[in-house]
Amino acid sequence: LSSSSAASDVYKRQVYKPDDVDIGEIVDLTRNPDVEIVSAVIEIGGFLGLGGKKVAVPFKDLKVKKSGVKAEVRVYLDQTEDELNGSPSYEE
Repeated sequence: LSSSSAASDVYKRQVYKPDDVDIGEIVDLTRNPDVEIVSAVIEIGGFLGLGGKKVAVPFKDLKVKKSGVKAEVRVYLDQTEDELNGSPSYEE
């Protein structure tokens, strides 16, 4: 995943486990001083934007797949919601 075109591909997208189960939404991207994306902040749990937990995962761990005639973008992560829940909360 390159950070040049990837930001628009993944920002505000749902994140899925490999078995297509929804685990959260990308709500922010963090960058290093060289303006490269280093992590994606995913909000997990909660309902309608309330009560969720934000966790940061390395951007390189995301897998973006485009499929179908309209090239629908889906973002995948090889971590479960339970594993993400065990991660420290992301603080801005």
